[in-house]
Amino acid sequence: MSITKEICPECGSAMSGRVDKKYCSDVCRTAFHNRNRVTDNDYVRSVNHILQRNRRILMENTSDARPARVNMAELQTRGFDFNYYTHCRPDHNGNVLVFCYDYGYLRTEKGELQVFYKND
Repeated sequence: MSITKEICPECGSAMSGRVDKKYCSDVCRTAFHNRNRVTDNDYVRSVNHILQRNRRILMENTSDARPARVNMAELQTRGFDFNYYTHCRPDHNGNVLVFCYDYGYLRTEKGELQVFYKND
């Protein structure tokens, strides 16, 4: 194994050790990779924040026992974003059930949502 003197791309300090060594320490290696991944993680973090807010709003408007009816405009006023949901599926009548994790809703013809908790 040969020894070389290189510069750490993260902190700029001189390194000694293996020829293929890229960083002076685990701290510098982790910092370098975290900084380069932050733009990817920012998008995922912002979408997950919206999904969690949507779930919390649905949870506050229903009980585990039975579905509740809520006005769509009221949910939007509280910050609910209908463009973000985790999944959707058809029910036995062909209606589309939309979910934010374990809470879901079904749109009704009166501009309301039937909000429910999926416990399966």
